[in-house]
Amino acid sequence: MRWLFIRVFFFIFSLNTYGQADSNMVVPFALSDKIRLIRLEEQMNAKFEQIDKRFEQIDKRFEQLEKRFERLEDLVWASIFAMFGSVFTLIGFILWDRRTYLKPIVSQMEELKSQLEQQKNQSSKVQQVIDVLKEKAKDDDSLKELLKKFNLW
Repeated sequence: MRWLFIRVFFFIFSLNTYGQADSNMVVPFALSDKIRLIRLEEQMNAKFEQIDKRFEQIDKRFEQLEKRFERLEDLVWASIFAMFGSVFTLIGFILWDRRTYLKPIVSQMEELKSQLEQQKNQSSKVQQVIDVLKEKAKDDDSLKELLKKFNLW
């Protein structure tokens, strides 16, 4: 049994090392292997060139997007300034319009005020005339009757 184990061990060990190349042994390349490697290298180079072109296209696209964003930013700023300008213009117009609208009203108010002063002066004169007539009516009965008729007594 022991010998069997040793024989099996040597058999397996010999199978394991049989067919393995020595590390110092040089394996020659065949021409077809070289051609295959060259083709593979060319294909890899072609793929890398395609990838480089794609990256260049992506870079150009990013540059275009940056330019668009810059234009959009300029448009936003222009819109903001236009809005502020419009608001200030509107406020100026409102103030100007209010002054021009109030100017005739103020002049009419002054005119009415002067007319009212004149009417007050006239009413005081009328009141004075009535007072004179009342004094005179104390002596004259016909004048007294006349003032009573018009509810001035």
